Amino acid sequence: MASLQSKAVALFIKLTRSQNWKTAAAVRASIAHRDGHTPPLSIRQSSRLAEHQHGSHPYFTIAGSRPDWVIFYFHGGGYIHEIDARHWTFCYRLASETGATVVVPIYPLAPETNYLGILKWCDEVVDAVLKPGQRYSLTGDSAGGGLSLGLAMMRRDQGKALPHHLGLISPALDCAMENPEAAQMDDPWLTVEGIKEAGRLYAGSDVLDPYASPIRGDLSGLVGISTMVGTRDVLYPDGRKLGMRAEADCAGSHTYVAEDMIHVWPLLPIPEAKTARVWLVARTIEALSV
Repeated sequence: MASLQSKAVALFIKLTRSQNWKTAAAVRASIAHRDGHTPPLSIRQSSRLAEHQHGSHPYFTIAGSRPDWVIFYFHGGGYIHEIDARHWTFCYRLASETGATVVVPIYPLAPETNYLGILKWCDEVVDAVLKPGQRYSLTGDSAGGGLSLGLAMMRRDQGKALPHHLGLISPALDCAMENPEAAQMDDPWLTVEGIKEAGRLYAGSDVLDPYASPIRGDLSGLVGISTMVGTRDVLYPDGRKLGMRAEADCAGSHTYVAEDMIHVWPLLPIPEAKTARVWLVARTIEALSV
């Protein structure tokens, strides 16, 4: 059963944050109110944080105790919104609890850049950061989860070094949102129409391309896929489907299904978030240790 705190947070989000995702028009209008990517003061003051530049966009690193492990964390926001304080806090905790260096790419956003341009920039950052012998994970929430899986598929198809782990938190997996179960979800935050519009802004006419909608792609060659889904999330049906495929076809893959949890609950200020993060940390360490 969901905690009282999680029910309160879900209600708060329904009354405030959900307005940006109710309709296609609301999604487009929300772009005008983007926030910046600056880390919270507590993280900016940390000696573990460093800023780097790749092309016209920065990426940050949060140093861990294991220089041979790297986690690339791709933030959510529907491909159209910037990283926020929840993401920064989660990344800092991942670095502390896994020992890995966490790389936070401030990737270009849609619609100014389309999915191929965004993936290309992220791929270049991975190549720029990785050193011989390092083991790495591609991890992300929501749109960042879809981006992580699409990037892994792109790197596989290019013959590049593949991730040893993927951490997919409430991943957005289909820009076309064609799973009929999605419309039946009791989601206080997201709607099918809103997610479809964000997907259109990201992929244009290519919403069925597996790099943009990785639920449609081939998982061959990928390993260690950790999929995390909450049963009140409009993205739950596709996430559950992907998790089942990964467990069947990709070695070292696991799925975490959280009853009554909403979208990206591991990043929210609720008791269930810590339990979920402990699970992800354990799966990440397990995969990077092999």
